[in-house]
Amino acid sequence: MQAAHPGKPLIFQQTIYRERRNFNKKADAYERERMELASKLMKEACRKYKDVYYITTTNATSPDHYTSVDGTHPGDYGYTLWARSVRKPVLKILKKYGIR
Repeated sequence: MQAAHPGKPLIFQQTIYRERRNFNKKADAYERERMELASKLMKEACRKYKDVYYITTTNATSPDHYTSVDGTHPGDYGYTLWARSVRKPVLKILKKYGIR
């Protein structure tokens, strides 16, 4: 992909925290392992490739936890918070490439 589009940013994002894991130790362990592995691999890719970026969500949930329709998939409000949580890092990366 990078060879086909040199000098273009490839932005990857860590998955959001899925609240269904709050009451399920097996699901929590699985999700934690998955997120840690993805983070490790993406950090390696960012070091290896110039235009690869990995961003994490800062706060894609609300204090009332009313952001998901089923504990896994965000509802409208959840997607809004998710988008807000990555807006600044994405804009900062795009600015480096002259994209506004």
